[in-house]
This record gives sequence, C-alpha cells and structure tokens, in this order.
Amino acid sequence: MDAYLTKDAIRTLRALALLAGAQAEGLLLGHRRGGRCLVEAVLATRPGFFPTLGSFLESDRLLRGRVIGFFSLKPAPARLKRILAPFAVGKIFLDASPLAVKRGAPRAFLVDFDRAVRLRPLPCVREKEIRHAR
Repeated sequence: MDAYLTKDAIRTLRALALLAGAQAEGLLLGHRRGGRCLVEAVLATRPGFFPTLGSFLESDRLLRGRVIGFFSLKPAPARLKRILAPFAVGKIFLDASPLAVKRGAPRAFLVDFDRAVRLRPLPCVREKEIRHAR
C-alpha cells in the first residue's frame, strides 16, 4: 500500500505551509484504488482536525465519504491522539512539515491496529510534473 499525492494536493500543502505555517492541519480527500490511497485534495480544518467525532463523521458524510485521511504540518503527540482511534483505522496520515513539503516528500503513515491503534509507515508517491517541450 502507498499514498499517492496529486499535483493539486502538493500545491495546496505548499500554500498552507506558506500561509498558515506549522498551524495547518486537516483532512485528506480522495479515494482508494487497489493498494493505493489517492490524495486528490487537502482541506484545512481547525487545530486538532475536528471539534468532535460527531462533527468529523458529519463532515465525511457531507463530503460523500471522500475523507481518506488526515495531515498536519507539525503533528503534536496530543493532537495525534484524536486520530489514533478505532474510527480512523485504515485511513492515512501525512506528516507534512514545511521542509518536507518544500522538498515534495511528506511522510505517510497508515492508521493501523495491532493490539493498539498506531501509525505504520507507508511509501509516499508524488504525481510527477509533466513538462511539455516547446
């Protein structure tokens, strides 16, 4: 399994790194195809990802089940506890620090369960920029 970031998702993460600095975090929108989690869009939220589990579930319903994970530009252990929960198992998490985003290489993890809910590293693949010859 891997996390595949589209150019639009990468651009949005870069813009958030410039505009919001380390405060930016939120939801990853996209879908799964085989063993790949396709991150098509990034939606910034309030700090802590969501105010309540109910608001997260309602947001996912409004977004037609397209929430495939979470991101943070500076994940704090206390905030990560919100997604290290049974409802998030199978979703992905991007540790997208501004330096990693600038280099285009956020770190991806699967929220997994093995006696406890924890983060398991995943490969992170970027959509390549296609340069057209003139």
